[in-house]
Amino acid sequence: MMNNIRNQKGFALLLSTIIILGGSLILAGGFLVLASTEIKISQTKLKSLQSYYASEAGLEDAIYRVKNAMQYSSSYNLNVGQNQTTITVNATTASATIESQGSAENRIRKTQTVFDLPTTTVGFSYGSQIGDGGLIMGQNSRVNGSVYSNGSITGASGARITGSAWVAQGTAPSVDQSWETANSDYGVGTVSGSIISTLDSSGDVGEYTSLALGSDGFARISYYDATNQDLKFARCLDENCATKNVTTVDSSGNVGSEYTSIALGSDGFARISYYDGSNNDLKFVRCANADCTTKNITVIDSSGDMGQFSSLALGSDGFARISYYASSGGNLKFVRCTNADCTAKNINTLDSSGDVGKYTSLALGSDGLARISYITESGDDLKFARCTDADCATKNINTVDSSPNIDRNTSIALGSDGFARITYYDDGSDNLKFAQCTNADCTTKNITTLDSSGDVGRYSSLKLLSDIARIVYYDGSNGDLKYIQCANADCTTKNISVPDPDNVGQYTSFVFGSDNFGRISYYDVGNADLKFLRCAQDPCSPSAPQVDVAQSFQPAATNRAVKADLYLKKVGSPANATLRLISDSGGSPGTSVLATGLLNASSVGSSYGWLTVNFSTTPTLNANTTYWLVIDAAPDNSNYLVWGGDSANGYTRGAGKKSNDWSIGNWSNLNADLNFRVYMGGTDNQISTVSVDGSAYAHFMDTVTVGGNAGAFTLNSGTIGGSVSADTISNCTIGGNASYNVKTSCTIGGTQTTPTTPPSDPAVQAMPITQEMIDAWKAQAEAGGTINGDCGDGGVAGCDIPTNGTLTLGPKKINGNLILQNNQTLIVSGTIYVTGYIDIDNGSAIQLDPSYGTKSGLVFSDGTIHLANNGNFSGSGQAGSYLMLMTLASGGGHHGGAIDLHNNASGVIFYAANGLVYLHNNVNATQLTAKAITLDNNATISYDPGLANALFSGGGSSGSFKVKSWKEIE
Repeated sequence: MMNNIRNQKGFALLLSTIIILGGSLILAGGFLVLASTEIKISQTKLKSLQSYYASEAGLEDAIYRVKNAMQYSSSYNLNVGQNQTTITVNATTASATIESQGSAENRIRKTQTVFDLPTTTVGFSYGSQIGDGGLIMGQNSRVNGSVYSNGSITGASGARITGSAWVAQGTAPSVDQSWETANSDYGVGTVSGSIISTLDSSGDVGEYTSLALGSDGFARISYYDATNQDLKFARCLDENCATKNVTTVDSSGNVGSEYTSIALGSDGFARISYYDGSNNDLKFVRCANADCTTKNITVIDSSGDMGQFSSLALGSDGFARISYYASSGGNLKFVRCTNADCTAKNINTLDSSGDVGKYTSLALGSDGLARISYITESGDDLKFARCTDADCATKNINTVDSSPNIDRNTSIALGSDGFARITYYDDGSDNLKFAQCTNADCTTKNITTLDSSGDVGRYSSLKLLSDIARIVYYDGSNGDLKYIQCANADCTTKNISVPDPDNVGQYTSFVFGSDNFGRISYYDVGNADLKFLRCAQDPCSPSAPQVDVAQSFQPAATNRAVKADLYLKKVGSPANATLRLISDSGGSPGTSVLATGLLNASSVGSSYGWLTVNFSTTPTLNANTTYWLVIDAAPDNSNYLVWGGDSANGYTRGAGKKSNDWSIGNWSNLNADLNFRVYMGGTDNQISTVSVDGSAYAHFMDTVTVGGNAGAFTLNSGTIGGSVSADTISNCTIGGNASYNVKTSCTIGGTQTTPTTPPSDPAVQAMPITQEMIDAWKAQAEAGGTINGDCGDGGVAGCDIPTNGTLTLGPKKINGNLILQNNQTLIVSGTIYVTGYIDIDNGSAIQLDPSYGTKSGLVFSDGTIHLANNGNFSGSGQAGSYLMLMTLASGGGHHGGAIDLHNNASGVIFYAANGLVYLHNNVNATQLTAKAITLDNNATISYDPGLANALFSGGGSSGSFKVKSWKEIE
């Protein structure tokens, strides 16, 4: 039984094990079935994704082909790995719809994209835009709109532009000669030593001068006009007396000889004493204005032969004191005026001890009483009188020098001690002498011979600087004006200089300026002129002028000279200067001026920089011939230009020189080369014989009528309604304001500004269509296929248009000509590129397909375009759509035109990238853009403003694509 029980337990255990194993097998089988199902699902999803990716790849392939104008079919297959996609392309001129169906083991996915095809914006902003060939306008031709030309605009009577006109700069000149090594400074408008000016050269003028300085520091000079026997007066308007006003003060007989004497009243106006040789009277004039054009003249002493050798000073009351010689009786006399015009006065005889009183010189002491030096003819002595009352009724008289033959030209000054210093001429020894009085009456004195080197000392004039004498005088042996700078009180040591050695120096008069340097008036003996000298330092050394400075050069080639660059800086505020281009004469600048230009000093900085000066004319210079650039400046040692230069003389085709005045010459070597550039060659563009309703801008304008403003370098013969900015204007009428540098025969209604900086020429403007655009259009046309042979009338199969027939074509390349001659119509559905010529005649037409919408399209050719007998053109029919006919030809047609128009053409843009458009008589066109344009008589261009931003469809890679949708479809 126990065995039976054990057997039952073993069977149950075996059965349990079998059950457990069976369940495990069933469970494992279930898992296997589930896993197999999941694998199948995953494989299906994978194939679907592969199908989608193949579809996407198809879209991208088609987009790439369309975008880059590559060859494609409207439906084609593409293998993508182990899968395949079928692509359908539906493209118009404006947009494209692409569908792609991908397949992976019968798993199908479809995608679609819609996008706008690229457009190229071409701006036709002018009625006509022209290249460097320019615009020629026949009689009564017209542009209704504006014109921008890179070449000249020339017209005939009645030619008119209703908008504005711009003519760009011509071909730029290039540097022919230059030197740019700068290691030294060279002043322009500077003088070391003395600055000499000729004040009056109108006859024999300048004897008996007398000089005073006004509160402005400028000279006032009285002098004698021997040619007309008049008293004259000069008021200098600058410190060098380069400009002045000259007035004849008295012409009533022989007046002003044998000495004049001048002083300035508190009103700044001159008082002058002088001798009337016709009536033998002492006269006095009180000027009532600055130039003495109004004055009061008084006869002071007519009691015999009175008034020679007068000397004038003004008392503290402002009234005149005058010493003078009475030839009748041979006496020294003195008058104290008691009113301004000296109509009331007290006259006294000071000395009657023989023939006395010639060559008087008068000064007033600190007591207001007179001190007078003079000569005695009877004793040949130098005498001195110190008045002890106002009328000199009482006085102390002493002989200062009784050496034999003391004669002529005394000059007196008072030291700070109140004692006299006197210069005078010793006729016995022909020497200049100086007396330093050491007491009030000069009974004690030191006498020094100042100069004994020949016949020297006449016409001396004395002034004191810190009690030390400065003297100017005449060297009769050498004909020199001389100057002494004393080094001590009695002038036993001194420096003698010769400020002017040119046969000059009689009748000197001398004063100090506010700089303590001398101002001298004197007579030029050789030329019989009045001269003025301003000392630039003390002693008054000879003039070493560097006022006008020049640099020579030799052109390498024969060509026109246009402008020059100068390397300049400035000190202070110099005046404007003139740059002159001058021919050579014997190795220096001559007097033949070829061109000039304004050197605007306000454009020069305090540090070096290059300044461009344009020449007013453009003369032709010959190769290897010497010419000079000359800066003509005004002398001013405080305000001047500095020209950078090379002290090593490195420039081998020229040299630097300097002069006081280029027109006189006297050039000396600068021993340096100055920095410069000379520009030669190039061309200048112009507007001529044209009426412009708007504004006009060009380098040169001639015979123009402009309604608005005008900007030019040169304006000649024109009527301008607005304002003008130019370098040179001539023979013109200007309604508005005018800014210029040179004006000749012009009437100006508004304000005038000169000098000015002339306007720059308008810039050369690029043509609106680039080579990149042209290349893209060629590619798009070629993508539509190629026709080998002519199209249109008598065209090849598939491109033949019968009489009165119509053909839709494009995009397409035609290896041949496009000929429409018998009322044939070409409808453009895409860009057409013709390798031959285009000829449109007898009512034939070209129009854009309506699918262009608001966009524009084009037909273009390598050959010429000819239009005659009512050819017709139109866009798509919607506003803003235009047809463009473009040629790449440079010429070869009728009149040499790349485009030849015989009849009206509206709604079309004509474009000749490289050649001429010729518009015949009475023809009207909408827009012309070309390298050159000729309008026959009465031809018209009527601009359509909508052309400013024309959109050309199918511009290739130069345009932009706009994706409108991208999605998966059923």
